[in-house]
Amino acid sequence: MLFFLKLKRLKHVLHGLNSKRSSNLSNTIKEKRIELEEVQFVVLSSVPTREILKKEQVVQNELRNLLAVEESFLQQKSRVLWVQEGDQNFHFFHSMVAIKQNRQAIHAITNDQGQYLDGIDQISEEVIKFFQQLLGFVMSLLWGVRSPS
Repeated sequence: MLFFLKLKRLKHVLHGLNSKRSSNLSNTIKEKRIELEEVQFVVLSSVPTREILKKEQVVQNELRNLLAVEESFLQQKSRVLWVQEGDQNFHFFHSMVAIKQNRQAIHAITNDQGQYLDGIDQISEEVIKFFQQLLGFVMSLLWGVRSPS
């Protein structure tokens, strides 16, 4: 019970820290973008020196790193939301899994002649034909693989 109370108190502290850091990250990115715009304005308005070009490159790299950190933060946050929604709503969770599987499926392909093939039979025949040409094997030599005919 004592451990539970400690965790409960820690939750509020961590939540506050998370809110402070994520809002600070957004402000830092905004400031870095403004700084980059200012440096680029100087580069475009006068003859650029090596120092100014170097500073532009440094600021661009810093902004790129901040954007990567923000993207990672948002991905982690979305995973947490996904788990919470998935645990609370069984139907929602499974519909999201079905949508993801549907997105990863092959719905249509284009063959060598540029024809659009969208039927399951057409796609399977084309895939088999492609790999026969690629590998040079006869289908009957491959164990467990049936010929499309």
